[in-house]
Amino acid sequence: MNKSLSEMTLEELWELFPIILTEHNPQWREQFREEVEGLKKLLPPDTEYHHIGSSAVEGIKAKPIVDILIIVKNLKKAASVLEKSGYIVMSASDTRISLNKGYTQNGFAEKVFHLHLRLGNDKDEIYFRDYLNAHRDVAKEYEALKLGLWKKYEHDRDAYTDGKTEFVKRYTVKFIELKTINLDSFDRLQHVEECWRKEDGEYKLLPVKYTEDWSLSEKRELAQRISDGLARGNVAFGAVINGEVAGFAYLDTRLFGSKSQYMDLAEFYVSAPYRRTGIGRRLFETACRAASERGAAKLYISAHSAKESIAAYKSYGCVPAEEVNEELAEKEPCDLQLEYALG
Repeated sequence: MNKSLSEMTLEELWELFPIILTEHNPQWREQFREEVEGLKKLLPPDTEYHHIGSSAVEGIKAKPIVDILIIVKNLKKAASVLEKSGYIVMSASDTRISLNKGYTQNGFAEKVFHLHLRLGNDKDEIYFRDYLNAHRDVAKEYEALKLGLWKKYEHDRDAYTDGKTEFVKRYTVKFIELKTINLDSFDRLQHVEECWRKEDGEYKLLPVKYTEDWSLSEKRELAQRISDGLARGNVAFGAVINGEVAGFAYLDTRLFGSKSQYMDLAEFYVSAPYRRTGIGRRLFETACRAASERGAAKLYISAHSAKESIAAYKSYGCVPAEEVNEELAEKEPCDLQLEYALG
């Protein structure tokens, strides 16, 4: 009689489930979507699902396994539900639980899934995935590394994973306070289709089409203004990947308002390849903490009026400012003046 998986030694499991790399398969994306549809029936409606791992990177060889990052509020409860539905727990800690499906006594099933349960902002794999998809040369370098490791460690999954660790760290986002800033490689590109405009005393979403971008000289002028502000005691935070700024938030730390309640989020941008990855939210939360620590009760934002920009701020919890800073409003008359209460 064949041993059950739980009875096998680690060496026997590695022999049964070797490292395999295959050409990129477009069906992996569809498998991700189908699996998520089933997961949605099991987990709370506010759960997040993200396709990660090499199967989510176009054009490189990968293990034929679909990795799904799942952001939940209760790890143990989610894992318990998934176990009852046939997923197997591979590893568990207080902050992370991994499960799989598609491992059988006879080897891999036709479809194999790894689920990575996480809390809150534990999303480094998303940033790594997006960096590789945005930088084809780095993706190919990663592929070459994996192919070399595959030949050496086909039956040693731990060694295969360890061999990738430094490379992954190099291209994973780091959120840091900036002492200086270089924006030469920053991609400001934004194609705007609709903007909020005030008509007859109320804001309406109107068709306003243009492209927003920065020239190299504009990037350097902005970087110099921020550097000058840092020298005066202002503060900036960046999402940095391999030394390049993927997003940044810059606070003018002077308090203003009738009760000195406001601090201005003077600059806040995410580079085009990294939008909608969670980087913006993490930078915003970092700026909020910094403003609160420096005595502010509210964050003030003179916000770009594009539909997508305002939608992002609203998703963070921003609302129209109770007191308008006329100087900032006059400087950018099309901006919407917003605030965020710091709790």
